[in-house]
Amino acid sequence: MDETGFSVNGACFTIFLEGGAPATPLDSRQDCTPDLTRIRHRTQEVEIMRYLIMAILLLATSLALALAAEPHESAEMAAQREAMKNRKRRIIYNNDGCDVFNPGAHTPAGFLAQRMDAVLGSQVDSVFYCTGATVMFSHDAKVGEVYGKYPVEPEWARALPGNIDGLRQAGRDSLGLVVEFCRRHDLEVFYTHRINDIHDSIPNHGFELAAWKRENPKYHISPREEQPKYRGRDPRFWWSSLDFEHAEVRDYLVAVIDDICGRYDIDGYEVDYFRSPMFFKPNLDYKPATAAQVKLLTDFQRRVREVATRHGNRRGRPILVSARVPMTVEKCRHVGIDIEQWLKSDLFDLMSIGGGYVPFTMPTKQLVKLGHEHGKPVYPTISGSGLRGRFR
Repeated sequence: MDETGFSVNGACFTIFLEGGAPATPLDSRQDCTPDLTRIRHRTQEVEIMRYLIMAILLLATSLALALAAEPHESAEMAAQREAMKNRKRRIIYNNDGCDVFNPGAHTPAGFLAQRMDAVLGSQVDSVFYCTGATVMFSHDAKVGEVYGKYPVEPEWARALPGNIDGLRQAGRDSLGLVVEFCRRHDLEVFYTHRINDIHDSIPNHGFELAAWKRENPKYHISPREEQPKYRGRDPRFWWSSLDFEHAEVRDYLVAVIDDICGRYDIDGYEVDYFRSPMFFKPNLDYKPATAAQVKLLTDFQRRVREVATRHGNRRGRPILVSARVPMTVEKCRHVGIDIEQWLKSDLFDLMSIGGGYVPFTMPTKQLVKLGHEHGKPVYPTISGSGLRGRFR
């Protein structure tokens, strides 16, 4: 047998080509007329073998590309991630980023005085910082957009563009200042990304509606022009929710995540699926996401993990992944989150649950138990804005 070997991107294969019997010298008495049937069959065999080799080459190339796309985590990095995951977090301070909206936040010191200075001396061990509405941000985004492109109507937000410009003139931005503050005071810092924020559905919040959303209405979960037909409790009122059925939506959000993980020295990245938990059109009619849609969201979360792993490898220190999700397995599944599969597949390191608007009656036990069974810390939410004025 003849042996032929080749390697594609480190994947080695060996193909054995079976040769024919040794040639027999022609005797003058033998019939020298070519056996056309044998020649034709042999030609077909060669063609089949050629196509087989081409198929194996294509398969090997695809396999190598798939392996290259999935970043490998070394044992050392995995051990670091485990230690980081289990650090003490007495209180996680989830800051929605509205400090940059306030008058006086146009300088680094003025910005930090709004909300961050008060953290010192408290039981806060971790800061989860948000900079905007899904693809519109207060930080110096290279992917996504920065507030200030459109007029700000609400009185309470009118200082925002000037504050962003003031920080920019000082060579700073909101996220960079928070990360630096946390580093200086030995606080853990996550970026928390409201992955489907709907504030830009509010009629006088046009300043939050990114050009990308304006130019691509097909990505909205419901037509904008139909909003007047519905009240705020109806899902169709919140037309600007992104429809995750579109690959372009998922790709763009992954690019945003990649940009932040690549440029800011964060300890972790939280995907906040609770703000707001409507990713697929069946939810408009209070129906659950389909099995195919559930798979799309699982694949999206897997890509988030891969981005974090790749940038963690690049800098030599892991980037943790957190997910903020609805309160129960059933509610997660309704919106497209297969939380049990995410846990089995190690697609995140820690979990925040619920909205915190009625924190003392939230059904926390199921997800806390499930998370702990998979070695994941779980943190129920208490909402400061949700409780404002309710308890004194």
